Amino acid sequence: MTRNAFILPLLLALAGCTVTVDERSLLHPTPGGPLSEEALEGAAGVYAMSEHWIATPDGVRLSAVLLRQPGARGTILYFGGNGFTIERFGAYVAGALAPLGVDILIVDHRGYGRSEGIPTQANIEADGVAAFDYLSGTLGVAPSRIVVHGQSLGSFIAGHVAASRPAAGVVLESSATTAEEWIDANLRGVARSFVRARVDPTLQGRGNRRNMPAIEEPLLLLVGSEDRTTPPRLSEALYAASPLPAARKTLLVVLGADHTDVLEQPPHQGFDGHQHGCKKSDKPVHRSRNCEREAIGRIERRRLRQYFRKYDDKDRHRDRRVNHAGIAEPGQQHASRK
Repeated sequence: MTRNAFILPLLLALAGCTVTVDERSLLHPTPGGPLSEEALEGAAGVYAMSEHWIATPDGVRLSAVLLRQPGARGTILYFGGNGFTIERFGAYVAGALAPLGVDILIVDHRGYGRSEGIPTQANIEADGVAAFDYLSGTLGVAPSRIVVHGQSLGSFIAGHVAASRPAAGVVLESSATTAEEWIDANLRGVARSFVRARVDPTLQGRGNRRNMPAIEEPLLLLVGSEDRTTPPRLSEALYAASPLPAARKTLLVVLGADHTDVLEQPPHQGFDGHQHGCKKSDKPVHRSRNCEREAIGRIERRRLRQYFRKYDDKDRHRDRRVNHAGIAEPGQQHASRK
């Protein structure tokens, strides 16, 4: 028999096939332990670590770690992708973000790592708001000094948080517009012709497109040029859907990067001042690998500086307890945007 004789029955079997995509297809809770001091020291020795438990409104406890460094100018609230746990990837996040001069609160999704509960897309997004409220309320970090950063699955949480609470900025890394468009982007080759995907009602419309109108913070979209899970065109669509003026939103397409290594770029020794094509543009920009980490750092630092400068005087006038690192006395609260 020829190879085509085997392929034809397979294609016939797939013809008219309908696949239902639901939350069980997308959410894969992964257990884990704490972040080790040794791993953190090896990746980012500048940080001191403390463990925290965040109580959600429905009584679930979420595991989190707060990483602090001297003289931090703000705090990044970080949500990882599917399969992310603090134990496995917390040190990597710390190493990637430490040069920005910020503190970091990293949270395990519900049902992941040491966090309790059973995850759904709706409750992990709500958990993100609970984490923001814990950071700004219990830990006393002014909302104007919090940047919300999410990667892949975590980008949906970050987008929901930024649409629900005022913050200093939001970073959506390897993100998507809707579940439907993400699934369509992942049907490739013959599968596009022979397989139909049905999206479960719990996922219909889920994604960051619906968050764009409510996100007023400076927006940074990051995606790898070789990302086949959340292709660059999805981030480009989010950039276009954002009503923010060009000066308050940026899209970086990282040449050579895929879905998980956008921040994992070579050290910036190759950055020679000519920017290697890294000029600022009002349109989506493709960046070279050698300058990407430097570009990301410059953009995030600029966003932080701009926003912090805008709010410094206002914060000092409103609450004399805020110190130079943006940490207020416990109990300082913020108002919901909703």
